[in-house]
Amino acid sequence: MNRILSLAGVCLAAVSGLSIVSAAQAQDAPGEPVFSVQRSSSSQVSAAAWAFNAGDYERAERLGRASLRNPARLSAPRRSIAYANWCAALSMTDQHAEAISACEEAVSLQPANWRAHLNHAGALHRAGQVDAARAALAEARRLAPSEDAVVRAAEILDSRSLASAG
Repeated sequence: MNRILSLAGVCLAAVSGLSIVSAAQAQDAPGEPVFSVQRSSSSQVSAAAWAFNAGDYERAERLGRASLRNPARLSAPRRSIAYANWCAALSMTDQHAEAISACEEAVSLQPANWRAHLNHAGALHRAGQVDAARAALAEARRLAPSEDAVVRAAEILDSRSLASAG
């Protein structure tokens, strides 16, 4: 059922021209980090985003890796999108060190890419590096304070702070 709802959200995003935010993993488990993936003019980057939003993280990881086999063919902004998307897929397949590295590359390519900072925060959070996740999320909040995914991620990290303080 969740895959159907996620697919419906992806279709709605495609029709309305909105960016894709992963409903599949973000809402399935309370307290799980939030990731945001984005399509681009690269068919492999877009296919990886679709796979991620369908909850097929292994496929998203493979497609993300493939999209970066020849990174010079992508402009810096598109490479940043590809690395940020791949980071999310790597994190969801528990490849934490590689996920963090991919997001660091995304951020270095395009420091104003709020999704790269958000996904970096999610990867750090899943790796148990909560303080570093807060720092990465702070930059996403600075860049895109009203984006739903950023707001949800902040709520999750804030609730984790309250739970550990109590």
